[in-house]
Amino acid sequence: MGDMKKAMFPMMLWSGKSNGGIAQSPQHEIGTEVAVVFVNSNPKMDGAPSKVDSAGGKVVIPKTPIGENGSMATVIDIERNSVGIHSIE
Repeated sequence: MGDMKKAMFPMMLWSGKSNGGIAQSPQHEIGTEVAVVFVNSNPKMDGAPSKVDSAGGKVVIPKTPIGENGSMATVIDIERNSVGIHSIE
C-alpha cells in the first residue's frame, strides 16, 4: 500500500455494526481536507470501480488488497466527492 497511512476499526462481520477505517495517502488527490467515507460492497467488490468511469467519475485507487481486511478502492464521483469502496474479498 506504499506510503498510505491507515487505521482499521474492529471488524465484526455479519453483526450489523459498522466496520471500517481511515486512510491517508498521496493518491487521495481530491478531498485531502475532508473525510473519505467508505461504503460496504460485501462480500465482493466485483466491477463497482469500473462502473465509475463509465458514469463520468474517476477511479483514483483501483481495487487494492489490504491484507486481512479485504480490499479497497477509492473513486471520485461526478460531483468530485471522494468515495471509498471496501469488501472482505
